[in-house]
Amino acid sequence: MKKFLATMIFVCGVFALVSCGGSEGGKTHCEDGGDSSCNYTVCATESGSAWYEYEGKKYNCKGSGSTIDCSDAAMELYQACGN
Repeated sequence: MKKFLATMIFVCGVFALVSCGGSEGGKTHCEDGGDSSCNYTVCATESGSAWYEYEGKKYNCKGSGSTIDCSDAAMELYQACGN
């Protein structure tokens, strides 16, 4: 449950990153997330799309910009991490 809550908090961070215009000076911004049992990367573009990457697979968020929804992608990532 702790990992799920951390993932959902991270989803909110992605939403804020995308809805506030992306990253400075670049088209895509990626950050590592997770813990020792599940290390993943979350990425967002200036155009408003976002996704998670885990073990070579992408988990895309739906929508873009202020209407982005990463809840399904976060659940898929959570399941892929073995929880």
